[in-house]
Amino acid sequence: MREIQAKDGKADYVLCDIRRAPQIAKAVKWVFSNYKRVDILVNNAGVWTDDQLEKKRPELRDNVFAVNALGNIQFTEAMLPYLKKQKNAHIVNVISTSAVPDLKEGDNKGWKSYGASKWAFAGYTKALRLDLEKEKSQIKLTAFFPGGFESKLYERAGRALAHEQPWMMKTKDVAETFCLY
Repeated sequence: MREIQAKDGKADYVLCDIRRAPQIAKAVKWVFSNYKRVDILVNNAGVWTDDQLEKKRPELRDNVFAVNALGNIQFTEAMLPYLKKQKNAHIVNVISTSAVPDLKEGDNKGWKSYGASKWAFAGYTKALRLDLEKEKSQIKLTAFFPGGFESKLYERAGRALAHEQPWMMKTKDVAETFCLY
């Protein structure tokens, strides 16, 4: 468990490999045994790949789906029973402009697998919203579709020009703009 200072208090977070169901179960159990409740769940896990990278390393396709879609979905599903018991919480799914058909980035030209993984997570988010509404749940659900922003996402993918690009949003600006409370 790690702690960070937030604007008006503190925030805690737990790291786990969301590609591994046992790690998810362990993390969720740890959180609820230590804190008893979760106010905000932010699903922000993501990895980048594109068609050029996949030519050299086709296994990147499996990883992008395991993290961007399945991992986020499995983590949410592991948290849901607890969130439903506490009656209210806020789930924030950070998806991508790659899952927005009306935007240029949504054509996924050059990054088909990445885009498809984000479309999968967006589809899950829509279905989850419908389930929560049907159940008349007090759990709030927000889907956030950012474009590229300054992070280690592109660097970890092995991309040149991974930082300080004019099209990248600054992480600090995104955090300040997207304030939940």
